[in-house]
Amino acid sequence: MLEKEVKVNEGVGEEAKELEEMAQLKGFRLLDVQGGMHVELRKSQGDTEVLVQFKGRSLKEKELEEERESDLVESKMEEGEGVDYEDICYFTVFLTKGEESVAYECLGVDSELVVNHVVNLGGDIDNYKAQTRLERNSYQYLGPDFHSLDMHLQGALRDYLLTHGVDSQVCQLVMEYSLLKDARLYLHWAKSMHTFLA
Repeated sequence: MLEKEVKVNEGVGEEAKELEEMAQLKGFRLLDVQGGMHVELRKSQGDTEVLVQFKGRSLKEKELEEERESDLVESKMEEGEGVDYEDICYFTVFLTKGEESVAYECLGVDSELVVNHVVNLGGDIDNYKAQTRLERNSYQYLGPDFHSLDMHLQGALRDYLLTHGVDSQVCQLVMEYSLLKDARLYLHWAKSMHTFLA
């Protein structure tokens, strides 16, 4: 049974190479720690360090319920549009100049880049990075809801993100790689269990 699972999922290696090449075309280095859930895209642009941080995601129903917290997802569901978990991905973009950092809390929905919050971290980036998304929402002021800001301010903040290379293509890359990451972890598990049980 596990041998069949391994054969079905072995194509994920080729998909990963394609996505790594896409990241390079956008100027990012893709850092994927084997065995861990977290993935990063990194690049330097002028005096700014750009870090896109996300994690592998599966299609578990429990996680789907957590993702439904988003206002955008809820509004799509209210409008009768179906939202599959495959179409939703949370990620954080860190922009650092010297000792100061800003974090954009983002959501990818159907490959559309949506900003939820822009957080002024000052010099406290490490503490923020160590927290889960839910911990950040519970214990820290993330700034105003992005959609409540003046439209011109929203546009300026979004443009700033775009000028640092984080656009809908990067959003699509994050969404695809996050699912691929989970598939790779599953493949590794299936191979190791097959070997152990043989």
